[in-house]
Amino acid sequence: MSEINDLHVNMIADTQAHFAQQVVTVDDYPENLNSKVNTPAIFFEVETGGQGLDLGDDRVAIKLNLVAHLVLSNDLPNVKREIVAFASEMFRFVCENFWNLNGKITAPEHIEIGPSDFKPGKHGFESWYCSWEQTIYLGVSEWAPTDFTPTQVYLGVNINEAGFDVDEQVV
Repeated sequence: MSEINDLHVNMIADTQAHFAQQVVTVDDYPENLNSKVNTPAIFFEVETGGQGLDLGDDRVAIKLNLVAHLVLSNDLPNVKREIVAFASEMFRFVCENFWNLNGKITAPEHIEIGPSDFKPGKHGFESWYCSWEQTIYLGVSEWAPTDFTPTQVYLGVNINEAGFDVDEQVV
């Protein structure tokens, strides 16, 4: 599954090169949404995947739904116009991009841009998304996780640092 990793790495590198002087942050979608971000920023995310067109060559086709989240600070003059221009440029950039994976990925399809999250105020931001579909072809399975350490997690429970469910009252 090195193709998936290559896609992430190439999307970030190609986007950094394209927007070299204009965009400060290009990365995967942040795990912690309560963090500071240097803008202008672009965050990539794979939303979903499904069966792609089988070429009959023993590779597995996965049609990915990809999203670039574009973020600008509210401090920018005309931020509402600038975010649309930013999203439009991302649309243009994605349009025929194969992310240096020629032969392993199809041309982007169903490209869309639109408004996303926003936060008003002094430290606020405007955000639009650029989403598209691309089918990636996976060769022989290489998935062999070696960096997984057994870890305990709590599913569906909100636990504080002391190990208590914060939704329960502790007497």
